[in-house]
Amino acid sequence: MEAQTYHTGIALTLLTLLLAVVESHAEEADSCSHQRQLVVVDMETGVPLRNVEVSTDDGQHMRTPWNGVFCLRNGYKRVDLACPNYQSRYLFPDEVKGDTIGLLPNLNALREVIVYGHRHDKTAAINAHLNKVDAQLMQKIPVGFNPLALVGWAIGKIVGPKGPSKAERQRQKQQALLDNY
Repeated sequence: MEAQTYHTGIALTLLTLLLAVVESHAEEADSCSHQRQLVVVDMETGVPLRNVEVSTDDGQHMRTPWNGVFCLRNGYKRVDLACPNYQSRYLFPDEVKGDTIGLLPNLNALREVIVYGHRHDKTAAINAHLNKVDAQLMQKIPVGFNPLALVGWAIGKIVGPKGPSKAERQRQKQQALLDNY
């Protein structure tokens, strides 16, 4: 008998809770029945926004819950929406189409940066007279020991240059100019 009374008590408790939930949903539906229900979302992602301050010119003030839903009574001429990290927005009744209002995030970024100025490039003067092959060879720097370069250097030192040196040639040219003057 006690077990049956216990189960009956649990059933009545569950039934009472169920009725309370249904009643709260009915009240929620009735609270917006004579009003317009709108949702505030992030315009880029479509995610509902919480803590958006909604105010109208006729004195309605509210803050959106986690799902971004709020209700407005008819008769307003302007709705102001403000949320941290989002651009404030105001709407007139004829601009509110559908049930969703989007807010743009505040972006502290520049879309384009133009820099004017002149920089003296020291490498431009060096590389200006290079042909294409020389420029490619300069980019490829050999790494490690090069035995062929050593052999070439040694042969050049041993055999030596043929003919007069550069200084000797210049001296001869100057002497020839003076002789013909």
